Amino acid sequence: MEELEKVPGADLVPYEPGLPLETTIRASLVRFLPGSVISLAAVFAFLGMVPGPGEWLEAMAMFGAGVGALTGGFAVGLEALRRWLYPDAKVCGRRSFVAGLMAPAAFFAAGVFVGPFTSGLGLLGLMFLVALSTAVLMFFAWLTPTPEEMRDSEYQSDGELLDVLGS
Repeated sequence: MEELEKVPGADLVPYEPGLPLETTIRASLVRFLPGSVISLAAVFAFLGMVPGPGEWLEAMAMFGAGVGALTGGFAVGLEALRRWLYPDAKVCGRRSFVAGLMAPAAFFAAGVFVGPFTSGLGLLGLMFLVALSTAVLMFFAWLTPTPEEMRDSEYQSDGELLDVLGS
């Protein structure tokens, strides 16, 4: 039987699960963090949550705590998935930035369903959980290898399968 042709350049990419810790840290700080800052600031401006003249220091502390909770949740989510993710997940790419843009909006949507919080720790905990969920949902598809990666000696080739179906 003929062997299937490999995808061009596939031998250049190591298809072994597991990403280095530096990759998850870089994805969280360089990609997710800027996206969450932009989105959280936009959501606050949209909701009219602009601090008054003497409230800037408190508002910046709350904003920083929120961004920290979001980034921490995303980093923990990536760290939980890190050993099973494949390199083609491109964790340091645009997916992490898009997750950063979406996490604050998902936080406010989750806040509607959860109900009002009276403590800041409840809000920060919800932000952390929403960002963790965002990381898991964004990269869930890259926990298994692609079909090209699964083609080895233990899998039947397409040619053999077509021969069986044709007879």
